[in-house]
Amino acid sequence: MIIQSFLSISAGASITGGRARPWYSADVSAHFDIPQDSDQLQHILAQLVYSELPKTKLNIGSQASDIYASFILEEAISALVDRGLLTWTLKAGSNAIVSRVGLGFRGNRRPREIRGRFSLSRFAYCRVVDDEVVLESPEASSRLVVHDEELLALIFSFRAPFDIFDLRLAEGEGSVRLGIADLLIDSGMATRCEEAVQYWEFHDRLFHTWSRFGPVMLPYGRIALELASEADPQLISDQVVLELAKPGASDEPSINEFSKVLATRESLRTHGTSELSRDSLGLFLHRSAVHSTDKRHPHGRRPYPSAGACFPLSIYVLVARCIDLPSGLYLYDPVGHQLVVRRQDDEMLRRAIVAYAHLGNVHPENFQVALLLTARLERIRHYRRVAYANALKEAGAVYQTMYLVATAMKLAPCALGGGNSTLLSTVAALGIDEPPIGEFLLGTRSDR
Repeated sequence: MIIQSFLSISAGASITGGRARPWYSADVSAHFDIPQDSDQLQHILAQLVYSELPKTKLNIGSQASDIYASFILEEAISALVDRGLLTWTLKAGSNAIVSRVGLGFRGNRRPREIRGRFSLSRFAYCRVVDDEVVLESPEASSRLVVHDEELLALIFSFRAPFDIFDLRLAEGEGSVRLGIADLLIDSGMATRCEEAVQYWEFHDRLFHTWSRFGPVMLPYGRIALELASEADPQLISDQVVLELAKPGASDEPSINEFSKVLATRESLRTHGTSELSRDSLGLFLHRSAVHSTDKRHPHGRRPYPSAGACFPLSIYVLVARCIDLPSGLYLYDPVGHQLVVRRQDDEMLRRAIVAYAHLGNVHPENFQVALLLTARLERIRHYRRVAYANALKEAGAVYQTMYLVATAMKLAPCALGGGNSTLLSTVAALGIDEPPIGEFLLGTRSDR
């Protein structure tokens, strides 16, 4: 069976006045500008408005007249596929057999590199979406829509290592195997054998990617939905109830003070005009996360619990406005109780500050400090299937500890429900086995 690759505008996507609307969202915030630096790309997009184009007409790939220009153009097209504007489809005659549909990937796309041996990612899986069989992977920038289900066995045969050049010599241009292998590599569904991810379990990697903002731009966050306001049905019954003790004036003063801190804990997104000071930040971090030792804990302890006392979490401190502390990204060293400079005063840092202010619904000019939690999975890999779950539980304990310390210090704390994993991984140069898992804003209390 001889196949051809066709490029088209994704169903539901559109191009208007140099701006693209991806297929997955009508929200204006998801629209993006189309690069204007390539006349050839603009010519292709103008044609795609009217009809799909076969790859042979695009002057890209091994048959291109200018290999370097072909590479640049193919990368630009792939980026627009990742962003959800364009779709590659393999066809046998007039029948579509497999399509590559972008999921709105917003990371720094690595240049296409096809040398070496690849294999289907161990994270790849099949499911049904809108009555179609799709192949997805938390490592991939796109999903493959499998129109011909008889090809599933062929697709999963790529779990065995393969070399695309050997495959091209053996199969020849136009073969189904070669076409699918190209789609697997382009989408990130197939990865280099030597780049296999070590410490992630399948379910953890999947949950991390799909529950956070960043690598995938599909609709994310809260939607307008009317929730039921009925009381808990378990409490509306004729069952016998027993009264419980409540705090009172006769309690120890220290307990009453602690109860007051618990009762007044709240999320405060609005910061004051006066800035957080370096000393206040230092005291906050010491009370919340310092690593100390004593006779009972010779290997160390922290103010929050951790499975096996492994303490896999790291705290990156993103500073926008802080007295006596330059704007920058710092790594908190809980053993030495000090900040290690990771990045200062550059464009990437400024982008990160604006992005985290936006995630927290804080105006960038009012944004002060964000504490960004990551999990070093190698420290808890011996927990295997529950390693990532333990890290998330620890992050919850850190949140509550930070809330209580900030409340006692009369600061403005606010934990975020999600964050941009791709952005922090880029800014802090994190490896795949140190995923961002938590975000916590901190500042002075509003003057109002």
